[in-house]
Amino acid sequence: MTNGLVRAAPCRALEGFLFLLVALLLATGARAAGAGYWHTSGNQILDANNQPVRIAAINWYGFETTTFVAHGLWIADYKAILDRIKSSGFNTVRIPYSDQMVSQNPVLGTMNINRNGINTDIAANATALDVLDKIIAYSGQIGLRVMIDNHRSNAGNSAQENGLWFTAEFPESTWLANWCALTTRYLGNTTVVAMDLRNEPHASACWGGDPAGCSSANDWQAAATRAGNAILAINPSLLIVVEGNDHYNNAFTWWGGMLRGVANRPVTLNVGNRVVYSAHDYGPAEANQPWFNGSATPASLNAVKDQNWGFIHNSNTGPIFVGEFGTLNTNADVQSTTPGSQGQWFSSTVSYLQSKSAMSHAYWAMNGNDRYGLFNDSFNGIVNQSKLTLLQTIQFPLDQQQGNVPAITSVSPNSGLAGSSVTIAGSNFGTTQGTSVVRFNTTVATVTAWSASQITVTVPQLSAGAYSVTTTVNGVSSNAATFTVTAVTQPNYTFACPATLTVNRGANGAVTCTVTRTGGFTGSVAFTVSGLPSGVTASASPASTTGNSTVVTFTAGASATLGTANVTISAAATGFTTRTAAVALTIASGSTGGAVTATGAVASNSPWFAEEQVRLSNTGTVTALTVTLTVARNPASLVSSGQYNTIGGSAIAQSVSTTSTQVVYTFTLIAGQSLPAGTGRTFAAQMSPGGTAHPTAGDTWSVTYTSGGSSTTTSGTF
Repeated sequence: MTNGLVRAAPCRALEGFLFLLVALLLATGARAAGAGYWHTSGNQILDANNQPVRIAAINWYGFETTTFVAHGLWIADYKAILDRIKSSGFNTVRIPYSDQMVSQNPVLGTMNINRNGINTDIAANATALDVLDKIIAYSGQIGLRVMIDNHRSNAGNSAQENGLWFTAEFPESTWLANWCALTTRYLGNTTVVAMDLRNEPHASACWGGDPAGCSSANDWQAAATRAGNAILAINPSLLIVVEGNDHYNNAFTWWGGMLRGVANRPVTLNVGNRVVYSAHDYGPAEANQPWFNGSATPASLNAVKDQNWGFIHNSNTGPIFVGEFGTLNTNADVQSTTPGSQGQWFSSTVSYLQSKSAMSHAYWAMNGNDRYGLFNDSFNGIVNQSKLTLLQTIQFPLDQQQGNVPAITSVSPNSGLAGSSVTIAGSNFGTTQGTSVVRFNTTVATVTAWSASQITVTVPQLSAGAYSVTTTVNGVSSNAATFTVTAVTQPNYTFACPATLTVNRGANGAVTCTVTRTGGFTGSVAFTVSGLPSGVTASASPASTTGNSTVVTFTAGASATLGTANVTISAAATGFTTRTAAVALTIASGSTGGAVTATGAVASNSPWFAEEQVRLSNTGTVTALTVTLTVARNPASLVSSGQYNTIGGSAIAQSVSTTSTQVVYTFTLIAGQSLPAGTGRTFAAQMSPGGTAHPTAGDTWSVTYTSGGSSTTTSGTF
């Protein structure tokens, strides 16, 4: 490294680097922050409601190492670890992985997962991705978000040895394919909000446009653009995190910490407001850089940050995420005024983040097996509480911002039996329950559902009378509402359905009917339908239930009798008079259908990865649909690497077939399903040309659809 700058990868214990993540205290709002997917505006990250969000994360590594799984599961339950991360104030977990882990997805066995009374829901034959699924799912349950980080190619410790995002064994095509696979795997899961494209590019990895030179093969800015667009083609709602490299115009800094090139060549993606720039920053315990000297001050240290990456935030160009920073666990390494010391760097870095409320961050690392670890080596406690206390000054709770007092506006119903279900509506409850409770006087109720504005509880076993209902969130108690526990009554039930329904010929429609149970009635209720007009059939799902509802679907044939008929839906239970509900069922002729517009597009085409799409919009309801993409096997090495559609759910069946000359991708609307009018439907074929560019001109597509009883076929080429 030139200019006397040293990169400290050899100084790392096990994982090499550590980083700080902390969460910020933001000005309090009337509602919880963090809803849905997140996007950017200037130097801010905003949630789906356009409320500012600060990522206050912690790194939990292991999946990228040769164990292929998050560390600590050998001694602690993954849920307990995540609970402690949440209770420590972090709102996001940055999870590194290797391309080898995703490509091979090995079965983990028992060596690194303790199932002796802990981790019992992880199957003995679980793969690495199975465990990642578990961690992400539980994170979502307790209100944590997840950032997935491509840390290296082959399994190992720290950043990739060659400093690039590819190796001979794991080329760029594998890197892109794995990102596409993970994006597809978690599509629609808003727990996963961000993808960190590559950990710490350095050495020969350069930023395009560098005045000192940058080869196209090693242009990290261009590669990040390719990867970001590939991810957003699948899920356009994700944040794309782009780290820096380590040099620009012959100036050097930490791996991943150089973003000066953004000033002249920012990363511009096909979907706007998605790029978050990320820098890694360390103290002299990692390496003794020139700016750590006897004259160092917080101001001089901050000036280095501003020059290398802080200017992006300061100029409102884009958000900054300090993706790694961390320190040792002595008090002197947490806070110090000694110039050039580790403690001076760490405490001044926290102060720097305090002064920039929109700047996000992630502490390196949670792992108790790391010299910078926040948790102890049993993964069940904090090593240095003063370090966590300092980090908590920059944390940002998504579900309960400081000063928000929980408030109950209603309890529904406001009376009922012990053991019945009650819904409490209000505000500032927090998105997950955590340690919060609901009490009837002093008796704690069992919670069955919890959100920021609504809680569902089971009434405790109390004697008849009036009780004060309160909730306590993060130690703050709400106002009281009144609920009256009523005396036991005889078992009974009532039955109700919507009064009207209209169904077109050749289509179907449904009503949801409800069973209201009282007096502890738990018996089965069976449903039948009578009085149907000619050409109409009906079915109830379920046909009988011990629950509280059924969905009755009416299907009208093409020649069903037009007009309105009074249909009777009956609900029968043993020992009771059958209850009935009347539905005025109108059979209509339906619309004349609508037009379908389809176009072919080449979304990506490189020697290693290509994607062709049929993009579809329809002005009327489509009752049958087949989309076919036929790709010539040119070169002969071309093979399918996947397919997807953006309709989702269980409406579309998809398949792929391969011959010696072509690969055919087929998407079919499942019988009985329909596609309402809409735009922006995408049907995509993915393929790997095997190292030689694929000429798309010979590829074709066709769309056959039925709308308003009329079938049409349209086709085209790429």
